[in-house]
Amino acid sequence: HFFVLPFFCIMAQTILSQLREKGVEDMTVSYSRWTNDGIRGKVDTDAKPSGKLGGKSGFRQLSDFINEGGRLYPVSDNRCFYSGNGYNTISGTTVRISGAYSRIVSYDMAYGIPNGFRKNKSLLSPSYFGQVFSDISANYSAAGIEGVSLGDMTSALYGDYGKKNISRGMSAQMLKEGLAKTDDALENGILANTANAYVLPYVSRISNVPMSSGGFDIFDEDIPFYQMVMHGLIPMSTRAVNGSAEPEKLVLEAAVTGCSLNFDMIYEEPSELKDTELDTLYYADHRWWTDTAADLYKLLSPIISDVSGSCITSYQKDGNIITAEYDSGTVIKADLANYTIEHNGRLYQLDMEDLQIKVKG
Repeated sequence: HFFVLPFFCIMAQTILSQLREKGVEDMTVSYSRWTNDGIRGKVDTDAKPSGKLGGKSGFRQLSDFINEGGRLYPVSDNRCFYSGNGYNTISGTTVRISGAYSRIVSYDMAYGIPNGFRKNKSLLSPSYFGQVFSDISANYSAAGIEGVSLGDMTSALYGDYGKKNISRGMSAQMLKEGLAKTDDALENGILANTANAYVLPYVSRISNVPMSSGGFDIFDEDIPFYQMVMHGLIPMSTRAVNGSAEPEKLVLEAAVTGCSLNFDMIYEEPSELKDTELDTLYYADHRWWTDTAADLYKLLSPIISDVSGSCITSYQKDGNIITAEYDSGTVIKADLANYTIEHNGRLYQLDMEDLQIKVKG
């Protein structure tokens, strides 16, 4: 189970305490924007907790609390950046095939035009990957931090077509070398925010795994190919349940394919994020989701534990019924229309009025 917590350490601990009190015993926590550099969008490798968030003592308290029954992966996402810390948006920016600097433009979703109120970020040149990963490995290890989430670095591949002349293949090799170094340096390794195939040997866990296709009209059916290939090899979680347009369907698909659930949670009223880079977290108010997250955890835990080390050998869809068979002999079935899950002779009913759980049988 994965949670993104972009605010104060004490507030993050409050959310986690509520979940633990409600029976959530095993959590993998991804904590974003926990350093001043991360908050400001600069290249973030120093592993220095922000004083605004409680500083080293507050971060250590949070880390110790999480480690009592889970694992912490602070986020260091350096794919896009603003100038600072020795990284310049001219020399440090990748160059497109057109010869232009690669800028990350924020768009106004209502009108589909660039948002003139937000400064564009730059795309970090792959030539700096070695330095970034070396610094993360050394600084996180020295700070006693046992894991790291690298954000989009595990799912984005691009070259630098300026004077550095770095192809996508060369970029992938640079990434693999950096990831291997980081994985070796940290006890809990790397939490990947989705993972392309070339990074799989170097990551310990994967979050935000897609449960469906993009839904284009040309597609007849969705097949959980990623889960069928990867299940039983690396622990995985879904995209955020509370950020999904169809949370009930996501939960049922996760149960069948043996994926843990992911929730985004913030402590403050989401309206505080209006007109900021984090305004997309409008759905993440923890007060509305801790009960549901705990109920779904208790529902899915025995199912996921039963198949955690097993591979999917068969997946079928018959109308609204989806069924997965595992090499252990376990069969899990879900009815997408009636919101039920069958596992080991038990029938679980999801009450979709408030995502509460009823168990039958």
